[in-house]
Amino acid sequence: MKNFGKFLRASGLLLVVVCGILRGFGRGALDLEVRAENLEEISRNSGLENSGWRVENLELNTGFLVVSPRAGDASWFLEFLRGAEEEIQIQIYDFTNQKIREALAAEAAEGVEISLQQEERKFRQFRDTFSQVTEFFAGVTGVVVESDESIGINFLHSKVVVIDDEKFSVQTANFTKSAFKNREHFFVGENVEIAQNLGEILDADLVGGEIPEIHPNLAVCPVNCREIYEALLSGAREEIVIQAQYISDERIRKILLEQRDAGVEIRVILPDFGANRAFQSFFGREFVRILGKPYVHSKVMLIDGRRLVIGSVNFSQNSLDRNREVSVISLDPWAITIFEEFFGRDRRAAEF
Repeated sequence: MKNFGKFLRASGLLLVVVCGILRGFGRGALDLEVRAENLEEISRNSGLENSGWRVENLELNTGFLVVSPRAGDASWFLEFLRGAEEEIQIQIYDFTNQKIREALAAEAAEGVEISLQQEERKFRQFRDTFSQVTEFFAGVTGVVVESDESIGINFLHSKVVVIDDEKFSVQTANFTKSAFKNREHFFVGENVEIAQNLGEILDADLVGGEIPEIHPNLAVCPVNCREIYEALLSGAREEIVIQAQYISDERIRKILLEQRDAGVEIRVILPDFGANRAFQSFFGREFVRILGKPYVHSKVMLIDGRRLVIGSVNFSQNSLDRNREVSVISLDPWAITIFEEFFGRDRRAAEF
């Protein structure tokens, strides 16, 4: 991926990636061929053969998993944006980060076309950040800013960047200062088919058009998210790992309870607030841990150590059924290893 090695080195993340890769060799994580052969069996054994979405259609898309915080440092992400040559497409819930605004304006000055779609009326909105973004880019040639009005959904809550139809970031983070201080996950991918499909989806949303056929490695709410999330959770045979803000959807909770009782290992990390403490007491402290710092804004799950799901989708009914959300499913063993490394650290630091 163009410039990605550069900004990994610049941000000090290369050491983390190398360490994760070495750990992956020890656990046989890099056997891509074996995993590909097992996909059909996984689908058959999990009952997904009757679903419109089939797990064996997942592709072994490669990419890089970046985990924040890094002392609030967003430099690696700015470098990612600077890699654009022709076009940057963005769909985002909140946008207050001045450095990202300035980086986009600088790219536009170099002739890069930028389209940005943002939620206009956030939940419990304290500041009209959409108007602030619109005003900032008002005099910038080459930048188009639109609200979510054209989509006709509850909230535009997705967090997606597509660059030149070649690379993308599907992430749990908004464009805010706190995004680079929270526990967040960014999957930066280089699968051109996924990048192009994301670009088509963002183009359609920008004008209120029909969503195109969705790549099997993408979950797009409210189109197919519930189907995919429930299928993956119900199909787990060994373990379910979740790091999220909360788990409030009743159907998801029911699946987790059934899987726990069936002997599937459940490991969950949530941030510290009242509803999550109540969920911990209800579900079991040995399964759910509460992390004080950094604040967990993640929306990530790992199924059987093989399928990593990252994106904007909260485990709530609104998110799954009413919002525009986007998650990517990765089978990349290196990304999985990095996630497990950080999750293990957080779990050791979290409270029972």
